[in-house]
Amino acid sequence: MTETIRLLSESGELSAVHAGAPDGIRIPEGVRDVIGQRLNRLSERCNEVLTTASIVGREFDFRLLSILSAEMSEDQLLQALDEAV
Repeated sequence: MTETIRLLSESGELSAVHAGAPDGIRIPEGVRDVIGQRLNRLSERCNEVLTTASIVGREFDFRLLSILSAEMSEDQLLQALDEAV
């Protein structure tokens, strides 16, 4: 991700205008493919947890994630997070 941000910044596609709102920023297709392949290797439950966590933000509290993932037991949630790590 660091290299992608550096590339976007150097090419002028990333500026202070985009801070906090990456609308219009295009991630290179190769990077998108690699990320997609990595996510496809994870279980559906893990991807659901990652999707929920991504909405919460870069850092999140386990209790909040547990509340938002109410259909999962704490053990299932911990297993999904362990898989993600």
